[in-house]
Amino acid sequence: MKKNRRIAKVMVFIIGILIISCSKPSKFDSHMISVSENGYGVLVTKIIQHNTPEVPEQKIKDSVYVTSSIPGAYDNTTSLRSSLQIPQSKLPNFITFEYQFMDLSDCSFSRDSKIVKLIFLKNYSPHEKGDIIEASEEKADFFIKKGKGKIATLASVAGKGLNIIETIEQYQKELKTSKLFQINSGCKKWTAIDSLKFTKTIDLRPYTKAKEIKRFRERNKNTSGGYYGTRITYQFYDNGDIRLGLENYTTNTWK
Repeated sequence: MKKNRRIAKVMVFIIGILIISCSKPSKFDSHMISVSENGYGVLVTKIIQHNTPEVPEQKIKDSVYVTSSIPGAYDNTTSLRSSLQIPQSKLPNFITFEYQFMDLSDCSFSRDSKIVKLIFLKNYSPHEKGDIIEASEEKADFFIKKGKGKIATLASVAGKGLNIIETIEQYQKELKTSKLFQINSGCKKWTAIDSLKFTKTIDLRPYTKAKEIKRFRERNKNTSGGYYGTRITYQFYDNGDIRLGLENYTTNTWK
């Protein structure tokens, strides 16, 4: 009987270890998008990680086709799950991209969207109180109009004591002046734009200090055994800017 109990305890311990190891993420959830007023896509041909400013020679080439989308999108991004050149679990000091903008046509879906900045007033998974994000007009409508600004509101009015009517008025003003970005998906024709081919190095050191990176693989104490994962979205802009969109999520222990 005692022997059976010991075996049962060992089995429970082993199962617990397996559950924890399975729920702890091993890699960043990395994606790419092109944030374009012209609806351009991007073809990334090289991804080079390096820890000194000098860019090392690399003969390995990629062919990552990146469609146009907006920050915060989940359903219209290019997953980098199979890319061996993208940072997997730790950011280097620098990363260099060789890429070219592409004209997209014969698309199954196209629409325009504007972007505004929201600040969260409460925890709202995966966001926390105080987080500021770039949000599409649809997402902003949900939080400001439908949610009456109780969970998230315009970042520009935070702390100013505006009521919901005044907040919506300011929101409408910001929409009128914000840029209009084009979202395309399911495009059959990708035409390279020869005049828009670039090699750009990004300093990732400021991003390593972000809470979303620091939390990677740490236990989320607000859940039952879940760990923080980190979603990184490499965002290519028409003006040549490349930014990283960072977001945490929590793993599910039972999946």
